[in-house]
Amino acid sequence: MGEQVTIKMVADHASVSVATVSYVLSGLRPVSDEKKDRVRASVSALGYSPNQIAKSLRTQHTAMIAIVVPDITNPFYPAIARSILDDLDEAGFDGIICCSDGDPEKEARIIEKMVLRRVDGIAVCSYRHDPSTLEAARRAGIPTVFLGNAGAADGDSVVLDSVGGSQAATEHLLALGHRSIVFLTGTSDTDATADRLRGYETAVHGSIEELSTRIIRTSISQEGGREGVRQILGSGNLPDAIVCANDQMAISAMSELTRAGIRVPQDISVVGFDDIEAAAVVTPSLTTVSNPAPKIGAAMAETLLGRIDGSVTGGPRRIELAVTLMQRDSTRRTTG
Repeated sequence: MGEQVTIKMVADHASVSVATVSYVLSGLRPVSDEKKDRVRASVSALGYSPNQIAKSLRTQHTAMIAIVVPDITNPFYPAIARSILDDLDEAGFDGIICCSDGDPEKEARIIEKMVLRRVDGIAVCSYRHDPSTLEAARRAGIPTVFLGNAGAADGDSVVLDSVGGSQAATEHLLALGHRSIVFLTGTSDTDATADRLRGYETAVHGSIEELSTRIIRTSISQEGGREGVRQILGSGNLPDAIVCANDQMAISAMSELTRAGIRVPQDISVVGFDDIEAAAVVTPSLTTVSNPAPKIGAAMAETLLGRIDGSVTGGPRRIELAVTLMQRDSTRRTTG
């Protein structure tokens, strides 16, 4: 019978009222165990499936959350999205994952579409944010949570200590005796990359030793890591170490160095940022800063669900999460 079965048919089959069936399915009001059992047995016997579209029109809630990521190929963002989805599932919500490619205009179009789909909340997992992209969500009164500082004025935010993490990674290299350190980053400063560059600069400027430092800008991607190494090799001046703005760049940088016959870490140390799953299994394993994706996703989901059910109220919230330096095999003490 499938979709042709109505709630009235379930009520007749269970010998209860339509309201009782509704209460059992929604959990909005208490119903005796005996009636619950009868209703559930009738639902199973008849193959009844609630009409979610009609329900959403009636309640003004769809139990759907939009999750906007800038790069679905960067494992860091799917890890956050997976954590959000896990928590949403436990709360009876579903998620729609959208990729903006880091383009504010595309992000704005995505958010407009999600507003038209009547999503109950939006998680923007992007460190680069144009406030105008949220105009549609703001007008519709849809709760929004951001990753990073960029959206702090528009909604709740989950913030990582990228400055401290990058500073700790660079100071680790200094403690190993490295005195020539390149920072490899993107061509534009997002919230995160700007903080990571600032952490690097804080560490090198605070050193009492005479250092050789250089910033190379390519793209925050695997190709960016390879291009950065090609620029280093083309300069004829091989540094002691490279600090990369994320793990994708670091892993591809190690690959390019190996292809050129340069050993990591014997000839040069490499550090990343994010601690994606591949960081621990590549050879050599990557020293990196752990950006706790599961905790980020959990904090974003908890905040959105709290706004939706009313348990979180007041002005924008800022949730700060710590990062950790993961010392692995891609760094070693210099023999110079």
